Amino acid sequence: MNYTFPSDFVWGVGGSAFQMEGAMLEDGKTLNVREASFFAKEGPRENFVDPRSPEVCADFYHRYPEDLKLMGELGPHMFRYSIAWARIVPAKDAEPNQKAIDYYSDLIDTMQANGITPFMDLFHSDLPLWVVENGGIANPDFVEWYARYAEICFRAFGDRVKHWATVNEPIYSVFAPYSTARQMPFEKDQAKAFRASYHMVLAHFRAVKLLRQLWPDAKIGTVSNFSEVYCFSHDPKEIAAAQRNMCIPLSILDPMVRGQYPEEVLDWHRTRALITDDMIRQVAEAFAPLDFVGLNVYCPKYARHCEEFLFGTRSMKDVPVPRDGYGFATYPAGIFDALIRLHDRYGGIPMYITENGFAQTRADSSDMDLEPFRHDEARISYIREHLRSCARAIRAGVNLRGYFYWSFMDTWEVARGFTVPMGLVGINYDTLERQPRDSFYYYQRIMQENAVD
Repeated sequence: MNYTFPSDFVWGVGGSAFQMEGAMLEDGKTLNVREASFFAKEGPRENFVDPRSPEVCADFYHRYPEDLKLMGELGPHMFRYSIAWARIVPAKDAEPNQKAIDYYSDLIDTMQANGITPFMDLFHSDLPLWVVENGGIANPDFVEWYARYAEICFRAFGDRVKHWATVNEPIYSVFAPYSTARQMPFEKDQAKAFRASYHMVLAHFRAVKLLRQLWPDAKIGTVSNFSEVYCFSHDPKEIAAAQRNMCIPLSILDPMVRGQYPEEVLDWHRTRALITDDMIRQVAEAFAPLDFVGLNVYCPKYARHCEEFLFGTRSMKDVPVPRDGYGFATYPAGIFDALIRLHDRYGGIPMYITENGFAQTRADSSDMDLEPFRHDEARISYIREHLRSCARAIRAGVNLRGYFYWSFMDTWEVARGFTVPMGLVGINYDTLERQPRDSFYYYQRIMQENAVD
């Protein structure tokens, strides 16, 4: 049986600047927090299992012409990619970096020359280090810093880029620095985490309004990680805990999409105490509606009640389900459930699966041989089953407009470095050789036929 997709369905692939470009300090770029965390000498440095640094990555900064030519042969409609904020604005009061503007301008032109439409993220988890050094996202000035950066990008690239996302997985950018202390500035201050979340929402609204003023024909949305959360009990307390676990990313996505905080979060005493009436009012007053929501969906979660955690819920780590090299649970029906839930929650808003992918495992990061990963039947099966679930969701009425496989090529993954190949194209980080995998040709056929077997 074939699962066909609508004739205007968008097929894409994804990647991001800090995970692919390299050229870490080249042409005026400064460090972002991901890079700085890797090189940190003090503090609870993230558990990087790969000693290789992100200084070169896949060298996409220099090799993008050949890489985009290969991408053109693959045949996606769109390439979801990000602009490096620390490359465009390398210091708080710096003038826009013209070398960076020229680079991204040529990158966009090269995408289009290869038949690929750009879908650009303004901010993809790579906050400039200078922002942290000046108070981070918890500083109210963040809204102005971000709005200035967004306007620079819109003015420089908006004549050709008509699909924008304001921020990728914003919950991680505010909780990792301030709630779980896994990223600079390595703090555990829940009130500060919620203030940072509030500033991110306001910055998002500023960017949406700016783009509509400058380029009314463009589309803009946000990209959130989201998973359906399951529990193994009929106890109402456990069911409510699973719902709150699901609302962790929604605590920032709901304000962006609906202009209000989730009821589940406002009803829970510990999180309600961190959301002031002024925050609720300002979010409602500043609200600007989106054109779409992007969802990064990899795996479901399993949770139960736990009073001592902020949201009164904790994820269950010992559930015996298949997992990929990243440790993500593999359950294709979860993407169907997630799409149905958010379709209902957001009244049929257009949605894209902006990330979905399968990680292999390179046990020895010093061994860059690509051959063991070339025949990637598990990735092919993963793509097939998740796209079948996407097709079922469309048949059920979900307004799903497109699917982007993560990632086009192997990337530098946070904490895992180069040890979890996820790309349709493998990268040997010793030689920078590119090698299309079997999944490259499988996904190519899906896009050509607009259907999955």
